[in-house]
Amino acid sequence: MSRSEKGPSKPLKDVDSVAQILFLNTLFRIAAVCLILGFFAGLFAGGLLGALIGMVLGGLSSVPISWFLTWGVDRSSGGVAAAFYGGKRRPKTQRQLLTNEMGMVRHDKMQKNFDEALDKINSILKRDPDFPDALLLKAQILWEGFGNVPGAMGYLRKIIREEDDQTSIYRWASSLYDELDGIEGRE
Repeated sequence: MSRSEKGPSKPLKDVDSVAQILFLNTLFRIAAVCLILGFFAGLFAGGLLGALIGMVLGGLSSVPISWFLTWGVDRSSGGVAAAFYGGKRRPKTQRQLLTNEMGMVRHDKMQKNFDEALDKINSILKRDPDFPDALLLKAQILWEGFGNVPGAMGYLRKIIREEDDQTSIYRWASSLYDELDGIEGRE
């Protein structure tokens, strides 16, 4: 199946530019070391002509070395090498990807853009209807943005029913549920 038959996909421009910057950063560091080492090795082996040849060979060897290091960092997906070179661990599961998207929802909620936040959280819950973090965030949006106490309590009940009572998400949901239950009782 070709790429066009699969439907639209997200452009990889940002991912590609990060890889290119990582490669260039590595290349400049490695090239500096290889040029200096080549200069001194050539100088001791054959005088000034040897130093010039050593620098050329050092400069040329820095390209494959940099490519190999960049490739290793990219494949490590955030190991020690990635941390050293400024890389980040890539999300590996659908939940991790959705967690990243929830940052935008939280931002919209903090900016009081509740309609946008609700649209985005609904999109997340459409892909993973049992995601407790998303359910809690939706309950908060319904309560804070729309004053929808019964709707918020429904999502909180789902979290309370399905989560282990030792988890923080359970405690947060229970706490908000108790708060909303008190408000609903006064109405």
